[in-house]
Amino acid sequence: MHTLWQRASALSTFAVTVLAIMASLASVTDLFHPSKATVDLDVKGVDALYAEKGVDKALLNIEMHADLRSEFSWNTKQLYVYVLAEFATEESPYNEMVIWNRIIQSKANAKLDIRKLQKMYPFVLSDQGKGLRDTEFNVTVAWNVMPHVGRLYTRKKTFTGLAFPSYYIEPKKNTKSS
Repeated sequence: MHTLWQRASALSTFAVTVLAIMASLASVTDLFHPSKATVDLDVKGVDALYAEKGVDKALLNIEMHADLRSEFSWNTKQLYVYVLAEFATEESPYNEMVIWNRIIQSKANAKLDIRKLQKMYPFVLSDQGKGLRDTEFNVTVAWNVMPHVGRLYTRKKTFTGLAFPSYYIEPKKNTKSS
């Protein structure tokens, strides 16, 4: 005869196995979920490009329209949407900075119409030297789809062919970083 502990162990092992199989099957359904997310981003210009304490800094004027509602399925918990600026300079061959982000927790809030992305951090787009002038850059809109069950995955759209001006543009009052 089996003891109470052996029976409890066998029952809990069976229950955990069934739950793991159910979670795996649930996460597989995301592979068949069609996503037709649309993202349109327009860099209207560079509001400021200036040198401060030996470092080039820039403020971008970006307009973004995105419809990410198709990313939501029954298994989607939330989306983490972020905008990256990517550029290369002689001193730093690869630079990537997050300039904006948002967590979207419902399908109703997944349509974004933002006329001007406001910087979200106390710093601005910067280079560790004076290499931003006349430098090409890309802006990428990426989003992480975070499911209730299963793997997190990232989708993105990159906008290329952008460049900083070859001259400095002084920032308007109260836009410099501290």
